[in-house]
Amino acid sequence: MKWTRDKLSIEMLDEPHYSFASTDNMRSYDAELLLVQRESVTSRHGVISSVDNARRASIVVGAGGGSTGVHERSAVLVEDLCFVGVGPVVVCFAVPTLDVYWYRDADPATCFGVHLCPEERAILVHGELEVSKWSFDGNRLWSFDGADIFTGGLSIVGGTVAIEDYAGREYRVDLGTGRF
Repeated sequence: MKWTRDKLSIEMLDEPHYSFASTDNMRSYDAELLLVQRESVTSRHGVISSVDNARRASIVVGAGGGSTGVHERSAVLVEDLCFVGVGPVVVCFAVPTLDVYWYRDADPATCFGVHLCPEERAILVHGELEVSKWSFDGNRLWSFDGADIFTGGLSIVGGTVAIEDYAGREYRVDLGTGRF
């Protein structure tokens, strides 16, 4: 998947066979960020930043928890930041250098998606068990959980977050407060 803003682009690759601290990988990265013990890694994603189609930096991230793939909601590119969901963790990178600003456990199981909050310096994380709101500087502003796994798509309409769980129950939560 690729996200583009002006002359900057971020590409994210699923790297299920990447071996940390090995020279025998199909692709090489400038840096590695291993968030769990090597034997506990369930998700491995490469992140590559480019300016005017020239590669500037790259990093591969490994996390535990529920396995994640790469899709359109795996990352958000905004201002000089890129927020990436890998396993149960959200990582905030500076772009285009991919310096790690912060990383946080955003869900007890796994992150299904990262969304930009409209008109705010915040993101929403659609987790398997929780939906949470995070400031750009890595502070959890609120979180909520439901009666079952959040399998439905997350949408933001006006000041409300709407999401559905596995049993078909729909939740509507105030974007500002995190209350039902």
